[in-house]
Amino acid sequence: MVTNEAIQQRVRQRQFDSYCKSVLKNEARNIYSETYHQNKRLIILSALSEEKLNELSICDTYTTDVYYFHFNDYVIKVKDDLIANAIQSLTERHQLIILFFFFLDMSDTEIAKELGLARGTVYYHKKKSLEMIKNYLKEHENE
Repeated sequence: MVTNEAIQQRVRQRQFDSYCKSVLKNEARNIYSETYHQNKRLIILSALSEEKLNELSICDTYTTDVYYFHFNDYVIKVKDDLIANAIQSLTERHQLIILFFFFLDMSDTEIAKELGLARGTVYYHKKKSLEMIKNYLKEHENE
């Protein structure tokens, strides 16, 4: 014989089971919905273009990674090792002309005033220096 109390206990158990199932279903629905919205916003890094990846990244520059050339009040930084070595292989006058022209954007006339030379001499030394740098870079291009 089934008692009234046993029936009530089974009803409560079924109600609790139903409640647990609906909580789990709703939580699963929330998780799927959240995952769907996240996937709409997220982008796989491999799908990004090179430009977008560069926007997201930063590159640290340390003082040991930069070459400094000093002349009077000028401090000129060169970040590329090969270029810095090529400039260092030049004589001091040739170094200054190249550094002033390419790194400080000075004209031949301004360089001539700074170094106390004729403009034609500056042009000649600049042309000669560029040829020497070109040869240096060809010799050391595989490094």
